[in-house]
Amino acid sequence: MSPEIILGQYKFGTGNIFIFMLAAFSGIWLTMILARIILLSDLPTKFFAYVGRESFHIMALHFVGFKLLTSFYVISEGADYHLMNYYIINEIPPFLYIVFGIGIPLLFRKIYDESKRRFL
Repeated sequence: MSPEIILGQYKFGTGNIFIFMLAAFSGIWLTMILARIILLSDLPTKFFAYVGRESFHIMALHFVGFKLLTSFYVISEGADYHLMNYYIINEIPPFLYIVFGIGIPLLFRKIYDESKRRFL
């Protein structure tokens, strides 16, 4: 049995265990290098700290971002409205779900804080 990683409907793997292990450790090493770069830089640290502080609101409102993204797709492509019940990962790139799932809640939180500051 060859080693493989299954992510949803996608299968990643090779027939060679050594190439698979090399790729796995290379991915871990690359992640550690990126983490080190993030720690040395100020802007990503502040961004991730902000996302961490607002994680409750992100988890509470991430579905709104997903539904907005899906509705943009349904309207722009003229697709069937029954697709609104699903995440359309085959048609929409997954990184857009990350951007909308985090960005929309943060935008709503920023609008809420600003309106609270101005009107109350």
